[in-house]
Amino acid sequence: MRCGRPSACGSSARWQRAVAARRGKGRLIFLYSYLFVTVYRPLPASTLFQIGLFWLVFSLLFEFGFFHYAMHEPWEKLWADYNLFRGRLLIVVWLTTLFSPLICGKLAQG
Repeated sequence: MRCGRPSACGSSARWQRAVAARRGKGRLIFLYSYLFVTVYRPLPASTLFQIGLFWLVFSLLFEFGFFHYAMHEPWEKLWADYNLFRGRLLIVVWLTTLFSPLICGKLAQG
């Protein structure tokens, strides 16, 4: 569901479900990151950041590649999901993807 604000979704209940779905994705990303760094620890911070960058780049390539070339979504619609001023929260998911290995690595080290 691509809802950015209540008026785009038609009701505040749908908007709340969209926000909850984004929050759920963030929690899954952190859980996966924590499990990853606890298995492969200790890793230096630079390596953990590179892992997050790797995950981010390939996630973005999939996001734009699949939705544009397979689903035939226009570029403007894809870019619209990154506008925080219109209530779009997808950028938060990508920032979580980038920084979660680093944060979880610091948490796992104690």
